[in-house]
Amino acid sequence: MYVMWTLRKLTRPRAFQAYVLLIAIYQVLSNVSISNVLHNAPAPVHVRTFMTFVTGALSHTGIVIQVSLAIGAIFGLWLARDVIKNIINMRRENLQTSNVDWW
Repeated sequence: MYVMWTLRKLTRPRAFQAYVLLIAIYQVLSNVSISNVLHNAPAPVHVRTFMTFVTGALSHTGIVIQVSLAIGAIFGLWLARDVIKNIINMRRENLQTSNVDWW
């Protein structure tokens, strides 16, 4: 019984999104020296220079990192959208169920 409950929780769409996002993050962090990237990066205030740096850094990485970053971005945005939609729906339901008469 507990095994089935656990399996249901682990196979939910939001859990799947989180797993894929975590795998993508792990893949990037294990192959990229974040401290060196941050050390070499220009200040984000200089948008044109920063975007040139990001474009150059992405074009000079391996295909595994590029795919991991793309998958991480897609699943991260998808997960964020689902979480925000869930929060909005919960608030909407709470407002509808609270029949408070203010007058």
